[in-house]
Amino acid sequence: ELVIGILEALSAAHAADVVHRDIKPDNVLLADGDALSRDSVRLVDFGIAKIFDGPSSVRESVGTPNYMAPELVAYGRAFDVSDVYSVGVVLYQLLAGRTPFGGEGAPATIGMRHIDMMPPQLAIEPSLWRLVSGMLSKNPVHRLPATELITAFANLPPSALDAPALPVADEFHAWAPSPIPLPSRDEIDALLGDPSVGDQSHEEEPESEVASNDDPELTDLKDSTPMMKAVASSAAPTTAVE
Repeated sequence: ELVIGILEALSAAHAADVVHRDIKPDNVLLADGDALSRDSVRLVDFGIAKIFDGPSSVRESVGTPNYMAPELVAYGRAFDVSDVYSVGVVLYQLLAGRTPFGGEGAPATIGMRHIDMMPPQLAIEPSLWRLVSGMLSKNPVHRLPATELITAFANLPPSALDAPALPVADEFHAWAPSPIPLPSRDEIDALLGDPSVGDQSHEEEPESEVASNDDPELTDLKDSTPMMKAVASSAAPTTAVE
């Protein structure tokens, strides 16, 4: 019910061509604290929201690392399905008691886990896990939009919703590499929209020194976001801190 309420709020925002960019528990309020229902959900703090024209995006890596979509971390791109990813993180936290990529490490390290690692699988009904893992897909094109997810959650079998609560998961210390890579910035822009179209105020950023880094994993970072530049300059690991 809570997640459907968040998705309904996002569906309305996306219909108005607004992407929130900072979905997290702090920005989800309940109008009635005693009523855990979708009608009680209030999505707040659109302070860093972006009005976009169709499937366009923004170029700045702004948000909360534990909840940021990989394309926002890596390229500063935020689409409507980037909000869906963040709702997936919130749902994962509701189920497991912690976020899928949190734990030890600097914000940049957490950000790299969103890009490179699989979320640890939860012992929940397969139909529910398919929705959660789909929302957390590295490829934004593979995520259902908010409106379709509302229907998908409403059609879950009772067994997916009536299962007992999971115990709070122990802090994660290791993650499996994702078999599905984050698409390149150009591929994402081609599929979801070029953020520079119609934006006459956009100016190309000067090439970063990151471009000369010999590490092949960092060669796509020359026009990267501040978070990714921090990763590159410090050679932060892409795996969890042991």
